[in-house]
Amino acid sequence: MKDISAQVAYISEPDVKSVFEHSAASNIQQENRGGDCSIIALRNLRDSWKDEGSIVVFTAGVFDILHTSHLLALTHYRLLGAHEYWVRQGVNNPSIEQLHEIAASDKVRFILSVDTDSRVAGDKAFIPKKGNSPKPLVSWENRTLLLARQSISGKNNSRNLIDFITSHGADACICDDCPRNDNAHIAAAIKPDVIVVSSGSQGTIDKLREHDSELSNANLVIIKEDNLSYHDKLLQGPIKSSSIIKRAQLKPQY
Repeated sequence: MKDISAQVAYISEPDVKSVFEHSAASNIQQENRGGDCSIIALRNLRDSWKDEGSIVVFTAGVFDILHTSHLLALTHYRLLGAHEYWVRQGVNNPSIEQLHEIAASDKVRFILSVDTDSRVAGDKAFIPKKGNSPKPLVSWENRTLLLARQSISGKNNSRNLIDFITSHGADACICDDCPRNDNAHIAAAIKPDVIVVSSGSQGTIDKLREHDSELSNANLVIIKEDNLSYHDKLLQGPIKSSSIIKRAQLKPQY
């Protein structure tokens, strides 16, 4: 066996990071620090996708400690967009093969809003049933970087699982009354074709229904998270961020 460690030593950490971050950078909307609010750019992007005949899907979440159940859910949401595409083509019960084909193409565009660090800290930190730990455990920048690197594969191609990542929370934008202060307000502002919300987020569901006139052409899909997850033998149940935290703390999982 030949040791080539010295030959490859020139590949530095910054070089590796630049390759890893290359395809992710254009997908992530950094916080606005002046000029036009980024929601305007997002609306323009939405319009261009719709002009191309794409179905636009929107959802939001924290994604602290990204795991397989998260990725399963995000894949499901692209399939929901593919279902809407086929329905508009007159196919009301497309096969899973037809859904997969469209979900892995540009016919579906997926916008994801990720909670800012301060919003997560205010909503989820030190809650006993979630592990009673500080939250988030990972910053917005690194949560979104990992999300932006996920892909979905078709028969002959592979593409980004998520097309655009933005943020929501009181500190997401410096503009007064910016829609990015809340995920429901973002949905109302960008008017996607499909909005996916967890059944546990009743507050968001109520806010979306308050925007019913603005979202008259959108379809709302309410998902029960426990019905769509991977199970892990070490966690002794479905994979969740809270169960991972509890295992790390050597606490009973369920």
